[in-house]
Amino acid sequence: MANKHPYVLTIIDMQYKFVPLAYVEFIDKVTRLVKDAIKDNAFIVVAHYGTTIVQEKCHLESTIWDIMMLLDDYKHKAFVNREHCNKSKVIISAIDKLELKERTIKVCGLYTELCIHDTVNGLAKRLPNGFRIELFLDACFYHSVKGLNEALSNFEEIDNVSVIGNVPNKYDRANWMVLSGAVVVMIIGLFVCWFVLDRTSWMVLSEAVIGMIVGLLVCWFVGLFWIAQKLIYLH
Repeated sequence: MANKHPYVLTIIDMQYKFVPLAYVEFIDKVTRLVKDAIKDNAFIVVAHYGTTIVQEKCHLESTIWDIMMLLDDYKHKAFVNREHCNKSKVIISAIDKLELKERTIKVCGLYTELCIHDTVNGLAKRLPNGFRIELFLDACFYHSVKGLNEALSNFEEIDNVSVIGNVPNKYDRANWMVLSGAVVVMIIGLFVCWFVLDRTSWMVLSEAVIGMIVGLLVCWFVGLFWIAQKLIYLH
């Protein structure tokens, strides 16, 4: 007899080119769901946006390595892809012949108002009667509050969809770490200017301080934030 799985976990578009890597707590929620699914012997479907499935480490098209490492030795999984927001058809094809103890599909990933919205709606329409779809909101990310609210309103109207958890905080500890780092650099720069420059040359000092602040702001918006987005979770 085929191995029965308690449920299906579907991970949507957690690829490097999409994932907001600076938002550590959101990624923690997703990886926690993956760990729980592995512990529960659930079947895991990793859905990619694109024409091919790439599993190379750190490739922009691949799922982030935090998830890939967890799935490396796990047998009960499938990778699917479609260059479309609605991935319900390929997901159903991957789980069509599974024996499930409970007809439940748990969903996480991104983005709530885009691919998750379309995929959840597609699953709700395509799945046989008796299936439940559980959307773990704190493990789903979003672009805009307006789009998020519209998606959530839509989910409330679908009988076999349950929304679990709270909206993830876009201003979590990763952003504060980067901001505090910029502030520390600014303070160090002020002390350097104070002791290196002639203390009576207030005009020179003020110009140096203004230049330093402008430079730090550029670093903040262009450099430090980009580094946090791309590398804070890149192992």
